[in-house]
Amino acid sequence: MAEKGLPEKERKGAGAPKAALTGRMRAHVLHYAEGLTDIERVHAIRIGDPGYNLLIMDDYAPVIGMVRGTVRILSDERELVMEGIKGFYRLLKNDFTLLIQPGDADERTAVGVAPRRG
Repeated sequence: MAEKGLPEKERKGAGAPKAALTGRMRAHVLHYAEGLTDIERVHAIRIGDPGYNLLIMDDYAPVIGMVRGTVRILSDERELVMEGIKGFYRLLKNDFTLLIQPGDADERTAVGVAPRRG
């Protein structure tokens, strides 16, 4: 039954649904020294480069690019943080792939894994 006197968008139950993290993406990180890491149920990927910042979520448009900076991958279980990396990434159909280039002897790739908070 329609509520009288209210426009359609102000009625109970009408309007856009609340945004929810669905975790439908997958991520594959390939590192020369550390091998392949597969991460399921990824919610968001943040890429930080001196030239740009990019936030990738479910159903994002296909992307291919190069990163020199930081990549953060947020999943149900953990947040994977990779800083000071050089590599290439691709996103196609909710499938993210990151290829990390091996660095020079004095360059380090810092990989941190933190458990996801509440």
